[in-house]
Amino acid sequence: MNKIYLFLVAIFISGCSASSHILVGETRTPINASQVRVLVNEPAEYELIAIVESSSKFSIAVTEQGKIEAVLEELKIEAAKLGANGLLLDSVNNESVLVPVQNPNGSVSHYSGSNKVIKAKAIYIDSD
Repeated sequence: MNKIYLFLVAIFISGCSASSHILVGETRTPINASQVRVLVNEPAEYELIAIVESSSKFSIAVTEQGKIEAVLEELKIEAAKLGANGLLLDSVNNESVLVPVQNPNGSVSHYSGSNKVIKAKAIYIDSD
C-alpha cells in the first residue's frame, strides 16, 4: 500500500511546475514551447522579455542529464507562455536537498540528493 501511495504522490508532484519568471519587458503572443531555442551566446539583437528560473525539484528524473532536460523543458514552456522564442542561459547550478524516507520499522532516514536550478533570459529574436 505504501509503495502505491508513494508512486501516486510522485506522479502528482511531477506534474507540478517549479518555474517562475520576473517580467522585465513586454510579453508577446504565446507560442509553442518547441519553437523556443536554447542559446549560450548572446545574439546580436534581441528583446528581453523576462528572467526565468526553474528547478528539477518536482521532476522524477534520476540522472543529472535527465534533471537538466526536465528543467530546460519547463523553461521552454515558461518562455513560450510569454511569447519568447529564445532562452539565453545565465547559470546552471546544483541545489542540495535531504529526502526523508520512512523505513519499514517506522523510523525515518534522510538521503542526500541534488536538484538542478537553471536561470535564463527569456528573449525574442526577430527573424526579419
